[in-house]
Amino acid sequence: MELIQNSAKEAGQAFIKKTEELMKHQEEKLAKDSQNTSNDIFSTQLFVIILSISAFILAIF
Repeated sequence: MELIQNSAKEAGQAFIKKTEELMKHQEEKLAKDSQNTSNDIFSTQLFVIILSISAFILAIF
């Protein structure tokens, strides 16, 4: 049981790290495109935050 919990935590942490990298890449991409509004960046950040919270909850259980 503990092995499963540790594996879930590791998977959750890896997911959060990858999600943060994707968020950074997406923010850089959006910053280069002058036609995108700040609402697009906010939506992307909100989406990533929700994904991170989901991964954290997964890691707990």
